[in-house]
Amino acid sequence: MEMTRTSSARCGFVEASAKSGRVIEVYYTPIDAVIYEESEGERVPGVGDGARWDTQLSGSLLVKTGSRHFSVQAVAMGDLPEQLQAMNLAVTVAHLILTKP
Repeated sequence: MEMTRTSSARCGFVEASAKSGRVIEVYYTPIDAVIYEESEGERVPGVGDGARWDTQLSGSLLVKTGSRHFSVQAVAMGDLPEQLQAMNLAVTVAHLILTKP
C-alpha cells in the first residue's frame, strides 16, 4: 500500500488509492515520557522496550524504546484485511519507525 503525506497534518499519512468506504490514516507523534507512564491499556509484545494499546488516547499504540517515547495512531475504517486493522497497522508502523537508523 502506498502512503502519502497529507497537507492538512504534519505527521499524517493517508492511503494514496483509498477506495470508497475505506479510510486509512496514520499519525506518528513523539510524546513525553509522562504521557507514556500515566497511560493504561493492553500490552503489545515485541514492539520496543514496552508498548501498549491505549484506549484512553483514542486507540493509540504508545511505545517506549530507551529514552524515546512515541504514539502511533491508525485510523482504519471499512472492509479491510486483518493486517490493516487499526492496532495491527499501528504495530507495523511502529516496527518501521524502530528499524530506521
